Amino acid sequence: TFNVVEKTIEKPPVDTGSAEDTRVEVSDKVSKEDAAIIEKTLEKAQVISVVNSIKPEKKDALLKELTKDIDTEGKEVSLTVVNTVKVTAADLKSEKKSITYEISPKAVVIVDGAEVKTADLKNDLLTGDATIEVTLPTNGLDVKEIIHQSEGYPTEYIHNFMTSETGTVTFKISHFSSFTLNEETTQPVVPSNGSSI
Repeated sequence: TFNVVEKTIEKPPVDTGSAEDTRVEVSDKVSKEDAAIIEKTLEKAQVISVVNSIKPEKKDALLKELTKDIDTEGKEVSLTVVNTVKVTAADLKSEKKSITYEISPKAVVIVDGAEVKTADLKNDLLTGDATIEVTLPTNGLDVKEIIHQSEGYPTEYIHNFMTSETGTVTFKISHFSSFTLNEETTQPVVPSNGSSI
């Protein structure tokens, strides 16, 4: 049998068996000065409920594909979703401050505690429901808008999101790619449920 879980790295799981594994990094294209600021807050980034957003039939097929060449007899096998949150661009000093994050989820097969195989989790494997919760550090920005860009989807402008006193924004999405936090509004604000759908 296979156990499909999500977990958190370097901190207690949010909920045993259903927390998320989030890894963070900063592109070398970001200035050293901005990167130094960003790296202090990246541990606040979190992505939750990706496993629950994979279509059931796709999850079964993914497990079979990833384990077809692996000897799993008598071994403990699990599939963990690892979400990499990478800062790809940042401007923390101009009048129009912004920061761009790229989120890339992967499926990781773990056999007897060791990672043995990975595969990208493409958007067509997801249900399309806005149930994935994303929390990103603002790095001091007074965020007015989040621009969501993803290949094959129209650009989305998210204006309804939650902010925290600890310097984060939280919103829900249905698929992945890049998210730009802006201090200015580039598109008219329209009624929204705060989700990227």
